[in-house]
Amino acid sequence: MGSEHRSQERYKPCNNAFISLGGGFTCVGSILDISLSGAAFEYLAYTDAQAFSGCSVDIFICGTYMHIVNMPCRVIYEQPAADEAGEELPEDTMVRKRCGIAFEPKTASHREQLTAFLNQYMQDRAAFAD
Repeated sequence: MGSEHRSQERYKPCNNAFISLGGGFTCVGSILDISLSGAAFEYLAYTDAQAFSGCSVDIFICGTYMHIVNMPCRVIYEQPAADEAGEELPEDTMVRKRCGIAFEPKTASHREQLTAFLNQYMQDRAAFAD
């Protein structure tokens, strides 16, 4: 993936933390890591699915009331997951993709919600264990 460009500390959330990209829950993926400045996540899509551009995301944890709605972001990269890369697959094949996004919070509320999301996990450092 190249050199690391993130300036914020990244955290690995629990298994039930998800991102919905583009609204409408049409693309939901598991969060791989998250920071105050962005996140990486994996999701399932067809090989010929259109790439994302400027958008917003919902960030949520299943089984809790933690839900950040319409966090503005931009897509940094979107690529096949490591074990899918380099394979020649027919069209309309379901594959795992990895996406990296940079948050672009427009309001103090978005920044506060993201900080609260991370602080909830920082109370239990085991949530970030590899």
